Amino acid sequence: MFRSFIAVLAGVLIWTVFWLAGIAAIGAMFPQHIQAGEPLTHNGILLLILVFSVVLSVLAGYITGRMAGRRPVLYAFWLGLVQLGLGIYFQSLAWELMPLWYHASFLALLIPGNLAGGGLAIRAG
Repeated sequence: MFRSFIAVLAGVLIWTVFWLAGIAAIGAMFPQHIQAGEPLTHNGILLLILVFSVVLSVLAGYITGRMAGRRPVLYAFWLGLVQLGLGIYFQSLAWELMPLWYHASFLALLIPGNLAGGGLAIRAG
């Protein structure tokens, strides 16, 4: 049980660390479109951020699944639930800064991304 808890915690931490670093890098690449506290409406950048989030969710689900050992998809799902809760909170803080389609897509893709990573953990054996 403790190992599974640590696996989920590791997935959350990995996703968060890479997210913060990646968003900082994307902001540095597109400073004309991304300003702290200002609305982000450029669809191309929003899609880039969304794809980045999915990649991180798959990675975090994979790492969680590998660390959990047994039942990797189950623990990737638990990771997804934790991320969904955190995602709802943080998306609500930026509700006015991005369009609804982005918020809905971001939240809707968290659990499937984690589950895909957990499935990859099974294949990796």
